[in-house]
Amino acid sequence: MSIDQIFQLGDDALQNLFDVIIPPFPGALDPISVNFRVQNFTIPATGVETYEIHYKTQKATKPSGKITMPNEFSFDFRADKYWLIYNGFKNWKNIVAHTKLGTMTEDVRIGQIRSNIRVPITIISTDANGIPTGGRWIFEGSFIQELGEVGFDYTVGDPVTVSITMGFLVLNDTFPLT
Repeated sequence: MSIDQIFQLGDDALQNLFDVIIPPFPGALDPISVNFRVQNFTIPATGVETYEIHYKTQKATKPSGKITMPNEFSFDFRADKYWLIYNGFKNWKNIVAHTKLGTMTEDVRIGQIRSNIRVPITIISTDANGIPTGGRWIFEGSFIQELGEVGFDYTVGDPVTVSITMGFLVLNDTFPLT
């Protein structure tokens, strides 16, 4: 294969070209800015458990009946000067499980179709112009599991970043989406 052939394969998917769509969530104070303050996002690995079948001198590996994927993902965001994004996530976390009061909200009430604490979160790969390029992941039924620690440091002037861990019900990663 020549460099000309490699060049003609097209551009690579780049890590910094993605959009995050987090719809308004319980407790959100500034839902629009959330999508622009996410710095990174990791799509969890997915696979299938296996088991072995042994027969005399050979063995075969077969897929089992369990998908191996954690039902959680994480991302980091830059906190805004007035802490609206952070406080929105904190409100959501306190709706799910309140730190001071020790109370929790029902996920789904009897006879209710939608959850009180979950929203879909979508990740879309894009080009430099913001045009979708084909990668799309929808984390259906997402809720905040953990609001990460906040660090301050007199020796640096970098923005405060906070990690969020989200739980979810189902990852819709089929192309096209079904």
